[in-house]
Amino acid sequence: MAAPTPKGANRSGQRDQCGTPIIGATVSSESGVFARAFGGGPLQGQKLVRFIFLDEGGISKREPWVVVAGVFVHGDNQVAALEERLAFLVKKHIPEELRDGFVFHATELWSGIGPIFKDRDRWPLPVRLNILHDLVRIPGQYEIPIVFFALERSRVVFDEVDMTKVSAHELLAAAHGMTFTGCTLRIEQHMLEVWPSEIAQLVAEDNDQARSIIKRAHEVIRNPKWIEQNNFEGLGSLLPLKKIRGAVHFANKVESSLTRSTMVWVTAISTARFA
Repeated sequence: MAAPTPKGANRSGQRDQCGTPIIGATVSSESGVFARAFGGGPLQGQKLVRFIFLDEGGISKREPWVVVAGVFVHGDNQVAALEERLAFLVKKHIPEELRDGFVFHATELWSGIGPIFKDRDRWPLPVRLNILHDLVRIPGQYEIPIVFFALERSRVVFDEVDMTKVSAHELLAAAHGMTFTGCTLRIEQHMLEVWPSEIAQLVAEDNDQARSIIKRAHEVIRNPKWIEQNNFEGLGSLLPLKKIRGAVHFANKVESSLTRSTMVWVTAISTARFA
């Protein structure tokens, strides 16, 4: 199920102006180099001001659902304010000696795990819920739209693929790629309906797992039959994507606080919805 690189596509080794590695930035043609949307279609829009900070869930083998979520953030008006708010909450809730490199993570807060919150005597559930309460108020305070897409892992299918020859690790990566594609389709839908003149920039955490998921998503987009099979609620008609820039920006340590907060917000909303 490896995803081949299309002829002329630049998906490795390239970096943005800040030195951050990017995937899928440009496509070469006989007439030169031109901008492409995520998945390889033509990019349409005049203003690049909307950033989509992404995170994924359902990584553990025990979790039956895979989820990819994002928040829409205005690059000029909201990014700095959000980063300042999250930094304030770190200072409010986390002791000074534990703050270096700290970012809020949904799983650690909910479950009382990780290098800090595993000490449940120091971090009992009421204390952790108080932190979550402050975090989940942020989208409403800043009027930030949230988008997510989820698939039940056991029901994800891939036409013309012999599933008996696919390892559990490969299947999980492929399912996340499928879910990532669903999330990008919902992002595309929102951009077309609300900000049709703008272009969205995807921002993901800089790690091997995120890169693998994005690679799989490109593979899914090239196989529209998979989208038809996996209950994408008619979103497949939005392909090829036009409003999402092809180059995925990989977040540095500061920016990763926004990508990880995304799943905090989505987890809280999902819990309230299904409680």
